[in-house]
Amino acid sequence: MARPFSSSRSLAMTARSQPRKPYRLSLEPLEDRLAPAIFTVNSTLDLPDENPGDGFALTAGGSGSGVTTLRAAIMEANALPGADTINLPAGVYTLTIEGTGEDLAETGDLDIFSDITILGAGANLTIIEAGTTDSNGIDRVFHILNPSGGEGGDFGVEGTIGDDSITNVVMQGITIRHGQGGFAGGGGIKLAIDEAGPGNPTLTLHAVAIDNNTSFFAGGGLDLGSSTVTITDSTFSNNDAGEAGGGISNTFGYASITNSTFSGNTAGLIEVPEGGEGLEPAGLSFGGGAIFGGFGSGATVILDHVTVTDNLAFVGGGILNAASGSVLVQNSIIAENFLIEDLELAEFTPLSSSSGSDVAGAFTSLGNNLIGNGDGSTGFTDGVNGDQVGDSSSTINPLLGPLQDNGGPTLTHLPLTGSPAIDNASGGEGSPTTDQRGFPRPVGAGPDIGAVEVQGEGNADVAVDIVNANGFIDADKKFTYVIVVTNNGELGASNVDLLVTLPNGVKVKSFTTTQGTLSKSGKILSGELGSLGVNETATIEVVVKPKKAGLLPIGASVTANEPDPELSNNVDTALHYAGRPLFIDDRLLALLFPESEG
Repeated sequence: MARPFSSSRSLAMTARSQPRKPYRLSLEPLEDRLAPAIFTVNSTLDLPDENPGDGFALTAGGSGSGVTTLRAAIMEANALPGADTINLPAGVYTLTIEGTGEDLAETGDLDIFSDITILGAGANLTIIEAGTTDSNGIDRVFHILNPSGGEGGDFGVEGTIGDDSITNVVMQGITIRHGQGGFAGGGGIKLAIDEAGPGNPTLTLHAVAIDNNTSFFAGGGLDLGSSTVTITDSTFSNNDAGEAGGGISNTFGYASITNSTFSGNTAGLIEVPEGGEGLEPAGLSFGGGAIFGGFGSGATVILDHVTVTDNLAFVGGGILNAASGSVLVQNSIIAENFLIEDLELAEFTPLSSSSGSDVAGAFTSLGNNLIGNGDGSTGFTDGVNGDQVGDSSSTINPLLGPLQDNGGPTLTHLPLTGSPAIDNASGGEGSPTTDQRGFPRPVGAGPDIGAVEVQGEGNADVAVDIVNANGFIDADKKFTYVIVVTNNGELGASNVDLLVTLPNGVKVKSFTTTQGTLSKSGKILSGELGSLGVNETATIEVVVKPKKAGLLPIGASVTANEPDPELSNNVDTALHYAGRPLFIDDRLLALLFPESEG
């Protein structure tokens, strides 16, 4: 019977007794589904992808000769397995290919049934529209479905994933406007109700504006059906629904909304075609000018630091929670919303003192809310859990400014001096550290109720300093530039951007930042550092190695959203010398640079 190996000596001897065989290193490609694609749109035209699934996202004209449109990029991403990203530069992208009812993004709305992230340049810069006005939209803007089991039954596209995976979509830094959802709902975005598949799509909206969209039925801005939606730092404004949820309609789904604004949305105010003959008033059944809470017990809406104001409906001018849905509210303003007294569309009188003008139905207060008129609802009690609640005889005015540009990429309502929202929200662990605009939160005695944090009197003052300025750099060693950006002002600074011009005579080895993101193009380093509170800093380190002896000039500049009274410290420069210095009589004669390092 053979004795098993039992010692390292035996193993070593056996290993040495075997001749070594040559081997070759090889690289195995990732599975297609594990290699995400990144498409950068370079045309604002509305043209389809010539060959979905070929990996190019190009319109007709042959591989490499067409252009990449938003529609082509979505069609290509739909056809490829895995999660893909679409970079959408600043511009206005108008949908012009008419044709509703198909779900492949070839005509009408932009159908998505794959994991896609769409990154715009900012809601104030990147605009996607279904028409050029409120009334001429060719379809809704986005329709999000699952790869199978979507509305109307299963469908498939050659090259797509063959399983029943759930679609996960992320949208950031865009405006969605002028969509027409018709009777199917969802003027801006509609998420499909997936009864045949494993679940419903998910959607994340960050720093997005949903503006001037219309639906004859539900969800003028967004109809989330039974899906899960997460919304942060976004504004829903001037959207209209014929029945329920001018801003958002949640039938059986889940919506988490933070640091966002709902303003100027209506439910039941538009005229709806009835049987193709004439127009009849809508809104007799449902409401929720800003948000419709839902029918079933599974419908959930959670609000934290949200401002809901100046919305209009027949029932629940601000928010209507129908049936047994759940609406949980914290640190939010729901005030100065209106009901329609007269059902005649041509002659109506908005009332903010009627029962249900702000909230209608059952709510759960998580504390520190400002409810202008709580009549018509349950769950809010004045003076309990930090809530401020008015009634029909004595409404609370939140003292908000108009919907306008108060800084940041989206429009907001700024609390005015004396507003009861100021310093009256709850703080602590898990609370947002910035407001909708990206400004620091809290400022003052405590955080403010609603989407916007008042920054107080004074100014921000961002400054940049190249710490290790001037001197000699060894030719045969790496060198680290240290650049510090500081807010020396009395107020927080938002959207802090850094621009560094590096010397031509160096190779960049690496770059890091303590907050935000950095990107490099040639010798230009760009940083999006986010927000800086009072006396807060961000430190950037850039590791370089000289390519030859000589002078190495470097410059840096910084900007922010807020007015800056001290611009002299927004720019800094430095000059270094590459090589070992040779001095004679205290005079620099030459810079020595080893040949091996050149």
